[in-house]
Amino acid sequence: MPKFSRKQLYGIVALALIVVSSLAVYAFLSQPDSGFKAGIVDQLSSREDFRNATFVKTANATLTAAGYAVTYHKGSEVTVSLYRALPTYGYKIILLRVHSALYNGTDAPLDLFTSEPYNVNAYPYEQSKGWLDIAMYQEGSDQYFGILHGFVSQWMQGSFRDAVIILMGCNGLDRYARSRAMLQALVEGKGAKLVIGWDEAVNVQHTDKATARLLHHLLVENRTVKEAVNATMNEVGPDPQFKSKLKYYPDTTEIANYKIPLEPPQSAAVGLSGGYASLTITGVFALHLFASLRKPWVSRRLLRKRL
Repeated sequence: MPKFSRKQLYGIVALALIVVSSLAVYAFLSQPDSGFKAGIVDQLSSREDFRNATFVKTANATLTAAGYAVTYHKGSEVTVSLYRALPTYGYKIILLRVHSALYNGTDAPLDLFTSEPYNVNAYPYEQSKGWLDIAMYQEGSDQYFGILHGFVSQWMQGSFRDAVIILMGCNGLDRYARSRAMLQALVEGKGAKLVIGWDEAVNVQHTDKATARLLHHLLVENRTVKEAVNATMNEVGPDPQFKSKLKYYPDTTEIANYKIPLEPPQSAAVGLSGGYASLTITGVFALHLFASLRKPWVSRRLLRKRL
């Protein structure tokens, strides 16, 4: 077994101290954020006649009071790139205040609007795969990129990690199951916990009013999904023009009885303190080891100074 000089031993211990402490620091910094986050994606605000500052203020206040840090994405920010990165933001609640429509294809899948003007030369691969299409508010109006279910399942980054998604636009939970591919892409494909939306077309004023009440029942009263949806419909009723109603997906007993968490999980907070503790213990242990290689009187003096 090779013998090391005192200087070599000091070097080995110093290197070990650096490596072990670096690992502890990494473990500490890589702990997940213990706070809850929510996102309001307000594509509709790109049109002046669809803006509703009162709704945004009310939704923000309700989410904040429930312990959520809220990020607001205004209309001009709602691009193809934002949709692609949306799962990576770590939102636990996502309000998609976006226009949606049934695409004019054979199986009429759901189309989520962006505010990004359509360009035939942009995203050539994604367009060729049928993940993006042309979205218009009405025939002959301005053209924008629309997001289809293939985009969600194949091109979105990351996972929604049990996020609750509220589709505020038309036909999010189409009563004829024409939006099922989008719902499956969001939940089964990208890991959302559930989706709440309308089973037919809906007016902007009605969806804003209903969503504000839905958030109140879910977060302030902490009701189950089924209770919150039913209470909202009892208060605001179906859309006056299109008779659409709020539904949730998946329509299972588990989701019906699900309550949105209002406090961060304790494990995350413990993880942070645990990382700090491991860093401290590692430093003290390494200091003792380093000191033990020196003369006793030096060790005692060093420990008195450092600890």
